[in-house]
Amino acid sequence: MPRRRLKKWVIIILVVICLIGIIYSSYNIIKWKLDVNNNKEVKRNIDKKIKIKIDKDDTKYKIDFNSLKEINPDTIGYINVNNTNIAYVVVKGDNNKYYLKHNFEKKYNIAGWIFADYHNKFDESDKNIVIYG
Repeated sequence: MPRRRLKKWVIIILVVICLIGIIYSSYNIIKWKLDVNNNKEVKRNIDKKIKIKIDKDDTKYKIDFNSLKEINPDTIGYINVNNTNIAYVVVKGDNNKYYLKHNFEKKYNIAGWIFADYHNKFDESDKNIVIYG
């Protein structure tokens, strides 16, 4: 009889642990999705400051970096990969951890933002630029 009771408690404890794990995981998934949606809204606001001029042979972007730097002084560039949905303002912080959990507006956001490695120099002395995102 005591063995059966112990087995019952072990099962109850395991079920409770699983439920806590499911609830915690669900919370994190929902939080991440909300932050991704928030970043999409931030990106839509940024896109209003970027003007696209289409020439016959090329697509050129005219970017108002001054207004972007007013929002975030860490702005250092813009990355666009043709024929993809990759088109983002790139920032550079004092370390590589900050923009993992902050968006362009420097608000906490689990989805983070596109950023350049803090070791990179943008004075044309670096041959390669590392961008995370």
